[in-house]
Amino acid sequence: MTTLILGMVCCLYGLYQMWTMLNELQQYTRDQEFKPWYMFIPLLQYYFLWVKVPEQVTRAKQMAGSRNPQAAGIVLYIFLPMYALSKDLNEVWDPNAAV
Repeated sequence: MTTLILGMVCCLYGLYQMWTMLNELQQYTRDQEFKPWYMFIPLLQYYFLWVKVPEQVTRAKQMAGSRNPQAAGIVLYIFLPMYALSKDLNEVWDPNAAV
């Protein structure tokens, strides 16, 4: 029972983290067409998380003047999306950080 409860809490925390990071990204770029709630729609979530999020991250990095304006590769966004997004957002918030 404990494993089930911890698994549900961690999953909910992961969803919460993705939601807050995507909202920060949308607020930074001020793009009204970028909707973070797309990550909850089956099948559309893959297109959104693998194509639209990296495009938006690249745009945010360019706006911030980052030394490396490219988003993390598609492989990272497929297998480790929370890591890839947080890594890219850290580069947006600190554009002069070492690459």
